Amino acid sequence: MKALASLNPEDMVMYSDPKGELQLRKKLAEYLRKSRGVSCSAEQIILCTGLESALSLLSQLFRNTYSQIAFEEPGYFGARDIFEHNGFNTVSVSVEKDGVNVKELEKSSAQVIYVTPSHQFPTGAVMPIQKRLLLLEWAAKHNGIIIEDDYDSELRYNSRPIPSISNVSGNDNVIYIGTMSKSLSPSLRVSYMVLPQNG
Repeated sequence: MKALASLNPEDMVMYSDPKGELQLRKKLAEYLRKSRGVSCSAEQIILCTGLESALSLLSQLFRNTYSQIAFEEPGYFGARDIFEHNGFNTVSVSVEKDGVNVKELEKSSAQVIYVTPSHQFPTGAVMPIQKRLLLLEWAAKHNGIIIEDDYDSELRYNSRPIPSISNVSGNDNVIYIGTMSKSLSPSLRVSYMVLPQNG
């Protein structure tokens, strides 16, 4: 009752911001800046109800611009399924011991790639900075988009989290996706994506 009494009555009868609660997005922007080096504003963040929700929104955004999306092979089939169900053609790009094969990506006609660079699923490969830079060069050269799924960035026992690709690029060609499932609770189904400043 105390929590309800402290709320502004207007907040109880109005829909919140479609991007998600502004105060939470502001705090999340601060947290991402400190923990992952992702420089962003609250306006760039969209709160979602899980990865599936985020990728479904991206499918709607991409529909009139892109037709092919590259995926790591092996990779997370759930993400691939969402884009395929939304009418996109998917291209498999093999995973090397240090992450996705950028030379193979160059040979494809895809302009979007979905990657898990900090802890590749399912191999566990960690993409080094040199390869992250190559991936960013590919994106700049082809006016491409990197969807960076940082699904377990907080889950480190013996080391600090690995810097995100978004940290290196300044967000220009990267859509950064994260979740609070590991740090809070999977049952909350809270994820977020950070869109490019000029995207």
